[in-house]
Amino acid sequence: MSRQRIERLRVHVVNVPVQAVHSHGSGDVRSVNSAILEIVTNGGLTGWGEASP
Repeated sequence: MSRQRIERLRVHVVNVPVQAVHSHGSGDVRSVNSAILEIVTNGGLTGWGEASP
């Protein structure tokens, strides 16, 4: 069996709207930004990860 190698990393930035607007001292929050990481290997496997910046 050959070793898997990461061939491609892609970051997808998404803006997710919230159900209800939240007011804070810095302003109204109408959506939340998230980053989704896509990892593809030379063997065709794809993995996903998520983070809220």
